[in-house]
Amino acid sequence: MIEMAQTENFDFWALTGSDQFIGFMTLMTYQDLAYLFFLAIDPAYRSMGYGSQAIASLVCAYPDKKTCG
Repeated sequence: MIEMAQTENFDFWALTGSDQFIGFMTLMTYQDLAYLFFLAIDPAYRSMGYGSQAIASLVCAYPDKKTCG
């Protein structure tokens, strides 16, 4: 992951809510794609909609790209 982090088209997102760390996601952008590699939500926060919110944020952040994962 350290090598990926140094790549220009690879992004790491920290997911937070109410000043708490909820999880993270990693994605790669390439041409017209935004590919979700990994989405992790802390077990204490699962089934609360955080994963859906994270994916919705991803789609909004890259409006000119097709999202997949």
